[in-house]
Amino acid sequence: MDLGRSNFDLGDVGFTVSSKKEPAHKQCPFCNGDKVIIGADGQTATCPKCSGKGYSNDWDAGYNLVTRIEGPLTITGITLEIVSPDKMTFWGSQKGRGLIYRVKGYSDGKTNHIIEESRMLPSKEAAEVEEARIIKKG
Repeated sequence: MDLGRSNFDLGDVGFTVSSKKEPAHKQCPFCNGDKVIIGADGQTATCPKCSGKGYSNDWDAGYNLVTRIEGPLTITGITLEIVSPDKMTFWGSQKGRGLIYRVKGYSDGKTNHIIEESRMLPSKEAAEVEEARIIKKG
């Protein structure tokens, strides 16, 4: 069986695009988006309805797609994962992911992120093209 070659080597730098759906925000009707309420004595307090955010999440109003380009990411490990096509992997939805990279450099500061080879991009420009594709797809 030919397992091929990795597109990246240890120490190489790459980029990836993360995306997630977040609920649309709706202005808090209790504080009118001001984040605080004013009592009869003139003192202010954090709005108890929105916890001082000024908005509430409203899944019924739809969602916003939030994307972020992560990188530069430095490859710190490469693993070949072979999974039988009829078995689900740890993530639950993907079968036989193939090559995966351990990377450091994420904006959250953690050093143990795992990226599938298909999601690792060689340049920021390639990541920008992928981000535009994700946004267009919605």
